[in-house]
Amino acid sequence: MLEAVPCRLCRRLVCRRCLTEGAGGRCPSCTKLRPAGEAGAHALPATLSAVGLEVLSSTEGDWTVAVLLGRQRRELAVLYAGEVVRWETAAPDAPVLLRARIGASRAAGDDVELRQGAAVALPPPPDPHLLLGSDRQDSLRWAVLDRNGKTVMGSEEPPEPTGTDSSTSVLARLVEEAGWAAISIPAQATEEVADLLNELPMPEPGPPPGGTLVLDPRRAEEQTWLDADGLHHTSLDGQIDVPWAPQPAPAWVGDDWFPVPEVVLGASLESAGAVVVRVGSHVALGMRYVEGTRWTALRNRPAELAKLALASALDEDGALYEVVALTDPDTVRGPILVDASLQQRDSTPVIEGRRGAPRDELLHVALRRFAPTLQWTQPPDEVGPVPSELASALLRRAAEQPSGLRRVRVGIGLQVEESWLQRGSWIKLRYELPPGEHEGMVHHLRSLLLEP
Repeated sequence: MLEAVPCRLCRRLVCRRCLTEGAGGRCPSCTKLRPAGEAGAHALPATLSAVGLEVLSSTEGDWTVAVLLGRQRRELAVLYAGEVVRWETAAPDAPVLLRARIGASRAAGDDVELRQGAAVALPPPPDPHLLLGSDRQDSLRWAVLDRNGKTVMGSEEPPEPTGTDSSTSVLARLVEEAGWAAISIPAQATEEVADLLNELPMPEPGPPPGGTLVLDPRRAEEQTWLDADGLHHTSLDGQIDVPWAPQPAPAWVGDDWFPVPEVVLGASLESAGAVVVRVGSHVALGMRYVEGTRWTALRNRPAELAKLALASALDEDGALYEVVALTDPDTVRGPILVDASLQQRDSTPVIEGRRGAPRDELLHVALRRFAPTLQWTQPPDEVGPVPSELASALLRRAAEQPSGLRRVRVGIGLQVEESWLQRGSWIKLRYELPPGEHEGMVHHLRSLLLEP
């Protein structure tokens, strides 16, 4: 019984004696590969896309071994009764590249060369900066050209590639748009088979130039960003620069804040905007883009916001109330009427200017007592840390702008009105407490008798 071993090239099993008669461990068929000519290429199954390639083949009975040689292709095909049973490539190409080459070869009826341009990308903004948003839309112009330069297949817009690139993402888009995703491609050959294929010389003369697959990836990219100079919008068409400048508060600032801070710097584009707002020494940066608004504190001073809120609650616009003295309504000790019961006490704050050192704890007590229902709104910090160099530059620019808010040191006293019930009669007491005083003195007494 003869021992069967595989041929090193076509991998078919042959007897050891037959293999010995071949050269270099190849079977007799693989040692008799000869140029098949153009007719031989056309005779192979269309699946192989062999037209335009140099074909070496050998046939023994129902078996045919064919080697396909092109500028970028070195492949082995083994056929039985005209059907492909093995198809391998020596090229270490990605599957998407193989599909693109073979699909284009079928369309051109020829071997094709790939010419892939590069998409032009926007340069990154100079640092330090903050990116408000960006948008990118990729498109592909492509064409399969025959050997005469005539387009046989492609996109509506003709390609005009610049530069060179080898991105497989562009090839993947091409394969999808061209409908080549289901195209059969050769498997990767083993290292041994690939070496044997690469050792085969290209017959003389080599194949003439064939078709061309031209790829022109396009990138429509836009980005909006800010820096110490202002707001910027860049695209492939150019750049628009809007410098920082004093401006009224845009409506979107009032949507996020109450009370509304003063806008000291602003810059606006059609679809974006940025502001630097200030409340005393508290400074924040706000940004508006397509998806909404975002804020971040450049200098966080929450007590300043409380001073603005208190002044607003006490009907003083454009002021920051710094509380020097306070009469707390919850700690008032008023007069006592004999044989009477206190039914109601109403306290109204009385504001007066005061000298002295303000205290933040008095400020927060005043807010709780006199503005318990105030919807004090401050947007959350959603941007994260701003580059320190940029934050410092924006703070310097904000400091150059005059403030529209007045700092007012105040004392808050009370005007108190009490209703007492004494032996069926109503008695109203009215008295005032200076800021910081809690012992009430009666200045006006009026008795109202209820009819029995």
